[in-house]
Amino acid sequence: MTLNYCYVFYQVALSQNITEAARRMHISQPSVSRSISLLEAELGKKLFIRSKNGVMFTEDGKLFFEYVSKGMKWLNKAELEIQETDKQGETITLGVSQLSIRTILPPILQEFSSSHPSVNLIIQTASSINTVDTLSDDLIDVAIVPDPVDTKPDIETIKLMDISNSLIAGQKYNYLQGRTIKLEELNHYPFIALSQGTAGRRWLNHLFMENALEISPTIEVPTSDLIVPLAKNNLGLGIVADIFIQNELSSGEIIKLSIDAELPPRSFILCYKKNKEQKTAVKDFIALVQKTCKT
Repeated sequence: MTLNYCYVFYQVALSQNITEAARRMHISQPSVSRSISLLEAELGKKLFIRSKNGVMFTEDGKLFFEYVSKGMKWLNKAELEIQETDKQGETITLGVSQLSIRTILPPILQEFSSSHPSVNLIIQTASSINTVDTLSDDLIDVAIVPDPVDTKPDIETIKLMDISNSLIAGQKYNYLQGRTIKLEELNHYPFIALSQGTAGRRWLNHLFMENALEISPTIEVPTSDLIVPLAKNNLGLGIVADIFIQNELSSGEIIKLSIDAELPPRSFILCYKKNKEQKTAVKDFIALVQKTCKT
């Protein structure tokens, strides 16, 4: 097994499409297909199921990707560390969710960059759960994500600020204003929710389970910010963080609906390794985030 085969596998897995992976790597599609076939032959396992729409993992492929992706991230980190030796200043690698990078982080990053112009910031976005796993693997310095996430004993977790949530819909559903919708009724309407495996979906599942209900979304999306445009275009109801919807509420493109269940707030949390000797820049960044996001 060569590193090149693993790299090709990794790119195909990320794009879920052999043609797209070939384009990214600037090699021919037959070369990509051949590398995958040789890798599968060497492992004695099928890694992908091919279809006209692309490729999907087999169970073996999914397992292999978990290990290969960690290896590729370590190689990338090694490259960055080597490059850092030629630079003035330090490098901080941040793992953040789409929710945090689109809301609380931009002003923090702007202030930090102004006060630490020699520090190089590398920002990686992924789901909250995957980001915290990456921190555990020591591939990033700091994670800023919304809860709920599971952390290992070696991870320090600091609550930053609460995120309030609301039930929203497009103007097609304005006939629902003025009444209180029961939680179980959401399954009677088109309902937009986050995909399984995300922290936001875990939060939503828990909300329904506490009320002895199961959720049956009509549409599932990978990130919270995608719920708003879908709701705005009358594709269903959705529960989102209030910080996402201020402009649409002001313009009247979406409406807030009353719901009989309490929507508990989520929280942004900052995570870092407890017993790791942190760089000075990392300590300064953590201090700035805590000062900016006092609960």
